[in-house]
Amino acid sequence: MKQIQELIKATQVLRVEGNSDTRVSRLAYDSRRIAPGDCFFAVSGTQSDGHAYIDAAVAAGAVAVGCPNASPRRSATSS
Repeated sequence: MKQIQELIKATQVLRVEGNSDTRVSRLAYDSRRIAPGDCFFAVSGTQSDGHAYIDAAVAAGAVAVGCPNASPRRSATSS
């Protein structure tokens, strides 16, 4: 497990919300495969936009979300 601050120190991060001491167990880009403790990367693909699955990933146990948008769009289907 690594802390978020360790994972992002070599990248250009626009904003961090929450506690960067949080520990992340795995990195994932498929919200259907999220397990508690994972970091979900919301990326745009050829078939769908990962930003639409942020709420589902958090509900599945993601402790962190990485996304290229400073203000990620949130899913309307997770409510």
